Amino acid sequence: MHIQEFQKMMQRLYFHRDSERGLKGTFNWLMEEVEELREALEKGDRKEVEREFADVIAWLSSLANIVGVDLERRHWQNIKTDARSAERRLVHARFSSRAASVLSLFFPKCMAFCPAGGQFRLIPKVSSGE
Repeated sequence: MHIQEFQKMMQRLYFHRDSERGLKGTFNWLMEEVEELREALEKGDRKEVEREFADVIAWLSSLANIVGVDLERRHWQNIKTDARSAERRLVHARFSSRAASVLSLFFPKCMAFCPAGGQFRLIPKVSSGE
């Protein structure tokens, strides 16, 4: 079963009751289930942990249904956004490394330094013989 199928099943079974409870009430139920999950994890009881994970995902789905969020679609959008962001960081890191190498050719007595902001500064090399 996909996330979207599970969410639709939860909507068919519980949407009327959840929407009557409202956003705040449903959110509070979710938080209670998260607290029960935390307690189960601390105890280390595997069966109880599994039950509480199931309760958390059910209440999260109910809350998403009330708000009108398609969890599966949003999840895949986040993954695509995260992948593009990671790719941009990787390209920047590769460019920074290459740019530092090129700068060292033109300024052999300096070493190029690239701080997190991405701007290069030339720092004089200090040799042990000076």
